[in-house]
Amino acid sequence: MLTRKHRFIFRPLEQFSMQQIGSLETLRLDIDDTLATEHKPGYASQVRAFLYHERREALLTLSQQAIHAQEVCSRMVRPDSRSARSLDSLGL
Repeated sequence: MLTRKHRFIFRPLEQFSMQQIGSLETLRLDIDDTLATEHKPGYASQVRAFLYHERREALLTLSQQAIHAQEVCSRMVRPDSRSARSLDSLGL
């Protein structure tokens, strides 16, 4: 992210650094990244949403997940390939 005076850098995404425009020095800013470093990113918030009914709209239903999986898998399988099996034959 760029402002008139600073460049804010998220690299990797879980780390936050700042650089003044015109300077090569980068200053790492301390943030509470405990969840990001101890767990797979996003996993802790997904589990919390599931267990405590928080942000239910962010969770997919089983039907939505099945549709999403089929869409992703269909991109990996080329229907014109003789060796590729269709998703229907896989039961997806």
